[in-house]
Amino acid sequence: MKLLTLSAAALASTGVAEAEMTLGEKLNAGLITLVLGMGTVFAVLIFLWFIIAMVGKILGAATKSKAPKKAAEPVSAPVPAAVSEPAPEVESGISDEELVAVMAAAIAAFGGENAPRMRIRSVRRSTNWNK
Repeated sequence: MKLLTLSAAALASTGVAEAEMTLGEKLNAGLITLVLGMGTVFAVLIFLWFIIAMVGKILGAATKSKAPKKAAEPVSAPVPAAVSEPAPEVESGISDEELVAVMAAAIAAFGGENAPRMRIRSVRRSTNWNK
């Protein structure tokens, strides 16, 4: 199959108008335009990718060479272990009403001024925490 390449100048010089082109010739011209257009776009994108990769390598090498060289770390005396203080004991006797009040206050504080008014109607414990 031979591709027919027709430009607007060639059509005008031969006296052939676009209306006189057959469907196959129109499809052929459209296909050629599509391939040339997409090929040009991808070629430019590949060229830009190459330039960006090269600039990245050049700047990366320049950054590494300008970085101050680390001197050998001096030998230091061992640091004594930090004295750990016992953790404060948490009160375990918090009632359910207090817990609900604390949770409601936290939710209201998180919502800020735009938080909708809410009312807790019921509270029940869940045993399905691991599912």
